[in-house]
Amino acid sequence: RVIQTVQPILATCAGLVLAYRLQTERQSATAALRESEARYRTLIANIPGSVYRSEIQSPYRDLFLSEGIRNISGYEAREYFEPGGPTCGSLILADDLPGVEAEVNDAVQAKRPYQIRYRIRHRDGSIRWVSEHGQASFSPTGDPLYLEGIHLDVTAEVLAEQALRESVARQRAIFEAA
Repeated sequence: RVIQTVQPILATCAGLVLAYRLQTERQSATAALRESEARYRTLIANIPGSVYRSEIQSPYRDLFLSEGIRNISGYEAREYFEPGGPTCGSLILADDLPGVEAEVNDAVQAKRPYQIRYRIRHRDGSIRWVSEHGQASFSPTGDPLYLEGIHLDVTAEVLAEQALRESVARQRAIFEAA
C-alpha cells in the first residue's frame, strides 16, 4: 500500500525533473544559438564588401545580401528584395554582362569556384569595378541550387592600375621621342 502511494509521487517528481532538465537544455541551446548568430552577424559586418546568396541564373535575384552592398552599389540591401528593386545582375554594365554570365555558367557546369571582375552602375550614376568571388551550392543529387560568394569594390585599384599604365606609356613616349 505504501508503494502504491509512493509510485505516483515518484513518477510526478521524475516528470518534473525531466521537464526542468528539458527546459534548461532548451534555454542553453537558445542562448548558444543567439551567441552564434551574433558572431555570424559581426563577422559579416566586418567584411569589406558584400556577402551574397543568389539565384543560379541571370539576373541573379538575391536570396541573401549583406549590408556591405550599400558601399558598392549605393543601394541598401533591403532595396534588393523590394518589388522592382535592383538585382546584382541588373547593375552589371551591358558590355560586361555576357562575360559574367559565361564565366558563372562555366563554373557552375564544372562545379568550380569563379572569380570575375566587371563594372556596375552605382546608384549615383558612376561606374564601379567589382571583383566577385563565388561558387554554386549543389543539392545531394548534384543539381545547382544557388550562388554564394562575396562582392568587393575594386574601383580604386582598377583606377590606380589604369593611371600607372598611362604613366608608363607617357614615359615610354618621352623616352622614345628623345
